Parts: sequence; structure tokens; C-alpha cells
Amino acid sequence: MSYSIIFLLLYIDVLYSLFVNEALLVILTLFVVLGLILIPIFVKKAERINSIKLFLICFLSFFLYQLLCHSYRMSRGFDFIFSRDCETYTSYSLALLDVPFFELPEAIYSRSSYTHIGCILLYFVPCTKLCLQLHIDQHLMFQISLSFISALLPVVAYLTFRLFDFSAKRSFVYCIVYAFFTPVFILSGWIVRDMAINLFFMIMIYLSLKEFSLKNAFLILLMIFLIGTIRLSSGYFCILYLFGYLFSIFRNKQLNFMQLVFFGFVSLAFVFAIFSHVNYTDISSLASRTNEHFSYLESSGSNRLSSVLNRLPWGISHLSKVLVDQIWPTPCWTNLVISQHLYPETNNIMQFPVIFSKTFSFFFVAFLLVRCWSKDSVEILKQNFPIAINLVLSILFLCLQSNTMVDRRKMGCYIVFYVFGALLLQKTPRKFMKSFLSNTSMAFFIYQVLGLLIVRQ
Repeated sequence: MSYSIIFLLLYIDVLYSLFVNEALLVILTLFVVLGLILIPIFVKKAERINSIKLFLICFLSFFLYQLLCHSYRMSRGFDFIFSRDCETYTSYSLALLDVPFFELPEAIYSRSSYTHIGCILLYFVPCTKLCLQLHIDQHLMFQISLSFISALLPVVAYLTFRLFDFSAKRSFVYCIVYAFFTPVFILSGWIVRDMAINLFFMIMIYLSLKEFSLKNAFLILLMIFLIGTIRLSSGYFCILYLFGYLFSIFRNKQLNFMQLVFFGFVSLAFVFAIFSHVNYTDISSLASRTNEHFSYLESSGSNRLSSVLNRLPWGISHLSKVLVDQIWPTPCWTNLVISQHLYPETNNIMQFPVIFSKTFSFFFVAFLLVRCWSKDSVEILKQNFPIAINLVLSILFLCLQSNTMVDRRKMGCYIVFYVFGALLLQKTPRKFMKSFLSNTSMAFFIYQVLGLLIVRQ
């Protein structure tokens, strides 16, 4: 069945590429081959077949979605679609076009504006050179290149599920759901740096859930470094995941106290040494302007809800924003309607994957809220201490990011909640699930109706 889907998607992609631009076949082939090379290198033999199938299904689907978005953008005469940030990435990539690749890091860190964007430009600049050589639209090229990164997220998710008591078939199904019914689908077409950060974030979490080895500890440090070179604040926060990893293996008596202190000290020294070259004053100035921009967004349109939640007591405000963010907007098709507060490039019909992600998110959040108080939940966390550590750190991360009610900045840690939810689902009686689905469906319908009434006022 999966092979039939792959061949069907490939056939449609090839035909559509010929219709849009024949050179897109080169790009399609390039990224497919790149994926087929990378996955066998980093994935164990037993998991390769399913990992490759997942990658192909996701990338070919995302590729088709980007072609549809491109056709819509061109038909409407838009300069961009979804995120205006793309104008920054495209202009900076063009500005750095003549810089040799190995001199790019120096060029990026010589200007605060480039430094704020980070080393994602090391990916965008070669993509820009390639699209100019093949006469492909730069915006479309960036969308496809980020679809490649997005298609690797379900592969990492699959490997993470396989660390626990899930069969290969069940893990595969869970990851198909993850790819198309979470923000991964919609964000595969957003030209932002967050998808690269989310990929490294997920790899870091995957490694932190494995048994201790010097190799895993080094790879976690490498992920922290890569995240920090794209968004410095996220890189610093990820140090906590490293310490969580070290603490969990210390608790399991795989390390003694002196080894724990030694690894912790070396890790801190390594991270701070790497990031010491950054001009914090310039970065803080840029970050301040960014926060002002988000404050403006919160005062407009559907984001007015964030302003209301900010008035709640400290802590409760953060947690409430984290929960509301998962089920907002309401109705879930709001983003498909052109808003007076946002650009038509931002809210349009091509945001239809949001309906899938917000519907799934409503049911998933409801399931977690109902089941997280059960004895099964306590038992799972006792048996899987690394999951408990990662849940605490991920909740903290979501709370720190709660002022920006957008999934793209925080979805890297969602995989921890999905694994925890899947472990709970295994212990949930079928009778309970039937009752839960019935009641939650009714609650979802009422929630959408109320949202529609509010929007109309």
C-alpha cells in the first residue's frame, strides 16, 4: 500500500513539475537522492525501510503542496505566502551570493542582522545559487528545500517511537498522523528558520531518551551548537536538556557523581566557548524589536486573546496560553479567511492544513488532560524517567515561549507529548476511548460554533 502511494505521489509531482517548470525535476531528484543517501547513513538497518518510506511519502506530499502554494501565489500576484519573514531570508541570501561557502560563517557573524538569522543562511545561500542557475523561482526553491527538512521530522519521530514498546507498524502509522495532522504539514511551506531548529531539537530529544554513551552526549552537544547558531536563546535553553540527560543516567547509576560533575562542567565550557563570539548587545536590540512586533500582533485580530491571558497570575498565565495555543484559532478554518488585520498573503485558502492540525490538537490535548491524572500516567513516568524529565523541560520551554502563540517556535518539543500520549493510549480501555471520542466530538462541535459566533460579532 505504501509503495503504491509513493509511486502515485511521484507521478503527480513529475507531471505538475513539467507544468510549472521542467527544472523542478532536477530539484525533486536532488532532494529525493539526498534523503536516500542520508537515511541509510544515520538509521540502523532494521529501521531503514520504514524510515525511507516515511521520508518519501512526506517529502513527495510536501513537494506537491509547495507547487500548489506556488501556483496560488502566482495567480494572486503575491510576493510571498504565509510568512513575511521570507523577504528577509531571500534578500540576505542574495546579498551573500558572491561569498565563498567556507567564508560564509565569517560573513554571517560580521553583521548583527545576519547573526540574528544565524547559520540557516549556510543552507539558503547554496539553494539560491542553485535556483538562479536553473531559473527557478527563489521563493519556491526555499519552500521545497524546507519541505526536505520537514520530511525528516517524521523519520526522527519514528525512531523516537521505536525506542519504546511500539511495533514498527504502529510507529509508522503514528508518524503518518504526526506528519499530516500536526503543524508539520502547514509549516513545511513556511520560509522560516524554525523547521531546521525543530529538526535538531527532535534529534536532541531522541538522543536524550537513549541509553548513555559518549557518542550520544557528543551528538547532543552538537545539536545544541546547531540550534544555537540559528537561534541563540534556544541553544542556551537546550543546555537544560543535556543536564536532564546526564541526571537521568546518573539516576540509573550509569554515571557516578564525579563523572556527572565532570561531564556537566565540560559541556558548559564547550557551549559557552562556542557562543562567546556573538555580539549580545546587537542581538538583544534585534530581539527587542522582534518582541515589539509580537506585542503589536497580540493587540490585533485573534491574538487579542493573548492580551487577555496575560492578565492572569504569573504561571497560570503561561500555562493557559500554552493550552489555548494548541486549540486556537476557533473556528479552526479562521486562517483560510482573509483578515482585515493581516495580509491576504498570510490568511488564505492554502492554510487548509491548519484545519487538520487544530482538529487533531483539540482531541489530543483533551485526551492528555483527562488521562494525565490517572494511575497509568504515574506508572509510565516511573518506568520511563527520561520521558518525565523531558516532559518537565518541554513544559518549561513552552511556557517561556508562550508570549508568541505560534507553533513553529516550539513544535520541536511536541514529540515528547506525542510519545507520552501514545504510551497512555496503549493502557486506555477501548470502552473509555469510545466514550471519550463521543464526548470530545460534541465538545469540539460546540467550541467551533461558539468561535463562529464570536467571529461574527
